[in-house]
Amino acid sequence: MDLDRAIENKFQRRVHTLRTDNGGEFVNNELRAYYKSRGIASITSIAHMPELNGRAERRNRTHIEGTRTMLKGSELGKDLWGEALLTHVYIRNRCPSSTLPDGSTPYEKVFGHAPDIGHLRVFGSKCYIKIPDETRSKLDDKARECRLIGFESNSIYIVVDPTRKRLRSSDVIFIEDRSNRRDKTDSPLEFSSQDTEVTDERDTHIENEEDTNKQRIRSKVWGTDPTRRSERISDRVLITKTSEDDAPIAKLPKTYRDAVESIEGLHWKEAMDYELTKLEEMNTWTEIDESDLPQEPKSSRECGFIS
Repeated sequence: MDLDRAIENKFQRRVHTLRTDNGGEFVNNELRAYYKSRGIASITSIAHMPELNGRAERRNRTHIEGTRTMLKGSELGKDLWGEALLTHVYIRNRCPSSTLPDGSTPYEKVFGHAPDIGHLRVFGSKCYIKIPDETRSKLDDKARECRLIGFESNSIYIVVDPTRKRLRSSDVIFIEDRSNRRDKTDSPLEFSSQDTEVTDERDTHIENEEDTNKQRIRSKVWGTDPTRRSERISDRVLITKTSEDDAPIAKLPKTYRDAVESIEGLHWKEAMDYELTKLEEMNTWTEIDESDLPQEPKSSRECGFIS
């Protein structure tokens, strides 16, 4: 009843049909009388056949799955399931939908303009809210540590403090990282030698395909596996001599000639060719005609650059 009046007051539109299941919260004498007074048609599905109300059932499952994920990721506890559900619905209404024209959002469909999402933060993230000056003494803390559990508007956040008290505030500083987790004793994942070998084979396959696929994104060109990157860097480290105490000393050439004429010249040349190949693949520069050069580049050539 309250929702019906709110829709009429806010959007100047009236509900003409209400489709529900046969739950007692929707089918009772009080609501029947209200439907009749408001001219609302009530349509119910057949008992024990939820597929007839498939759209609502699928949306309910989406929200429940999202709520479970948010509670699990934030480690806030199941007692905040209501706040997590409202937050999930709030965010979903501001996400593009494939069922709407041009992939617009439900919010835009209702209000006629795109939603502002600049205020969105990670659910359960650690935050600090300002304690009003009127409620604290001079030596009391100016802020209270809380966790984000919802949004009331673009500038008002709903948070919960360590005593599980719900608070509303617009003066909030967020700390959105994995340090929000209460349990910090988890050991890092360990992979077996078999898994490592499979990863190495995959990396080798990727390297063999680099010549045929020139338009790779940066992550694929350079690789994201720390082990692979370390091996690549270690291949370029050149030990030229040792000191009297057998400690290795790396000698870095200062010029191109010093590099290619040194004992490790082949390795330096290989590294240079590799870098140039990657720069060309990523379209780092474009070629220009000689006619495009400055008329008097003498002073520029002295420093090695042409502006």
